[in-house]
Amino acid sequence: MDEITLTRELGRETPLASPERLAPARALLLAEMAPVKTRRRGRSRWTIAGATVAAGLAAVAAITVPGDPAPSPTGPPPVAASTPVLIPVGTFLDEAAVVAGQDDDVVPRADQYVYLETRTPEFVYRSWLSVSGERDGVVITPEGKEDRPGCKNGKQASVDSAGRNITVECEPEPRYLPDMPTEPDALAAWLKKRNVSVDGTVNVSAVGKEIGELAGGYWLRPAQRAALYRVAAKIEGIKLAPNTRTDDGRVGTGLAWAHPGEGEAKVMLIFDPKTYQLLDDRLPVIVDRIGQRP
Repeated sequence: MDEITLTRELGRETPLASPERLAPARALLLAEMAPVKTRRRGRSRWTIAGATVAAGLAAVAAITVPGDPAPSPTGPPPVAASTPVLIPVGTFLDEAAVVAGQDDDVVPRADQYVYLETRTPEFVYRSWLSVSGERDGVVITPEGKEDRPGCKNGKQASVDSAGRNITVECEPEPRYLPDMPTEPDALAAWLKKRNVSVDGTVNVSAVGKEIGELAGGYWLRPAQRAALYRVAAKIEGIKLAPNTRTDDGRVGTGLAWAHPGEGEAKVMLIFDPKTYQLLDDRLPVIVDRIGQRP
């Protein structure tokens, strides 16, 4: 007897499967069809998948032998748990740069102040520092009020060891740097030039520290901040630190870096992992006078 005749005879002798017997296969069919049907380009794939499963269903019915115990009903196949995707630091900071670049572009006046405020459960730190570095500023800490004399015409008020008021030579320490480049490569060269060791080599540790200070303690225009984030991504050893808390208790993604020669990485900045905005509560604000708060 040839195979075609054998198959025909088996088909005559085998009764059609009951709905109860077909229930498991029907559940499998529905489970396979549902997720594929929702795809944007799913028309052709849905048709192919449906035909494949339907063929499998027919095969199940054809090979059923009378008297075999009915298989126990089974639900849809289990879905494997998703593995968290770790975003590379470069990709993360590029997203943060895009967001930072969309902020309002404000150019502060030389007679204004950069206001900084840090809150923790234990204390509040506030400071009003001159935009140009020429006006007197004030810092308020739990220990009290501290004056920060400005530097005007190369002269600055000070106090000698005997407590007498004197005048010393100085250089202004502005909190807004208009010459700070807005293009990443140019900014990297600018940072290296500002942090050269006595032997003429670039002080990488100083560069890393200044990036953190600029981001959290200076007034940066959007293009400057965006370039700073992109430069930070190129520093060797920099990494992301998920679930880092700010001083005021908010949770975000930290940007951590270990200074050369130090084993433990320290968090410099903390971002919202969804919006990519800086969560550091020391974000600067421009005000017109000492004591003014936003």
